[in-house]
Amino acid sequence: KVPCFIVKKNQVLMKLSSLDFSFIVEDSISDLFKLLHDYKMKVDMIQNSAISFSVCVDNKFGRLEELLDHLKGKFKVVHHEGVSLYTIRHFDTQSIDSLQNGKEVLLEQRGKETVQIVVK
Repeated sequence: KVPCFIVKKNQVLMKLSSLDFSFIVEDSISDLFKLLHDYKMKVDMIQNSAISFSVCVDNKFGRLEELLDHLKGKFKVVHHEGVSLYTIRHFDTQSIDSLQNGKEVLLEQRGKETVQIVVK
């Protein structure tokens, strides 16, 4: 099988964590998705753990600053603008190496057939 690439440029990667190191539970995640919807952010990738939630979004409506202001009241927020999201279906070592060469990898998810990598 041949690796197939999809590239989404000019994305925003946000990592949210609780201010008091408490768990980010289902209610918090539900609230986050409602906010992302309200601010018209198209979600392209998510990753969550017990105490953090990372999301890669498309800010095509230019409402990022408003969203960040809203989120900073409830979460510790770290964000990276101008990142690229690569999705590789049927990936191999060579396709991943060529993608990562000279770039900073900010987030990566791997499945059996597909890998998603956010780079700056």
